[in-house]
Amino acid sequence: MHGLPLQVSTVIIPTGATEQHGPHLPLGVDAMLSRAIAAEVARQVGALVAPEFSYGYKSQPRSGGGNHRLGTTSLGAAALTGMIDDVVSSFIDQGACNVIVLNGHFENYQFLYEGLDNAVARAGRQGSGSRGVLMSYWDFVDEHTLAQVFPDGFLGWDIEHGGVLETSLMLLLHPELVDMDRVVDHPPAVLTPYDIFPEGPGAHPRQRASFHRWIAC
Repeated sequence: MHGLPLQVSTVIIPTGATEQHGPHLPLGVDAMLSRAIAAEVARQVGALVAPEFSYGYKSQPRSGGGNHRLGTTSLGAAALTGMIDDVVSSFIDQGACNVIVLNGHFENYQFLYEGLDNAVARAGRQGSGSRGVLMSYWDFVDEHTLAQVFPDGFLGWDIEHGGVLETSLMLLLHPELVDMDRVVDHPPAVLTPYDIFPEGPGAHPRQRASFHRWIAC
């Protein structure tokens, strides 16, 4: 290829994470949903969908996750920022006029912002007119839809992790990967207004015991 096809001016880069989403969903929910939504948008507007980012910034307990959960595998801030910077720059060099970064993992946003901003600003200084757009798909869910999905009231995105919305989207887009027999019905998580380090009990019994002793103090 010598640059992008002339009829393609927009590239969508889906981003997600690899993290636990409860016993009924796979680890790759965030990337899978971001990829599927990007594909539908691209179909409607004639864009190109890049391979998704399957790893994202560190999952955090106050948004429903946590790196202490088995299977969760994360990037640091510098790694994610640098990857987005490099990939966006590469697409701009190949002739992309518009690069859209579609976020599917809450914790990613500020680092995607930094990487995209760096890439577009640097290209602009070199004479490029390319533009970047950063968005999270859930920001386009309107109040009417939330009222239908959550008739008893929406409790907020911070605890919507492996919950009703993500499960519903996975049932629509990847039903073969959802095990509804393993769904756990429990009340919403009660989240603290602060973060604790280390995050929480890990897989090793000694780490769990140490954590509980620390909490007891």
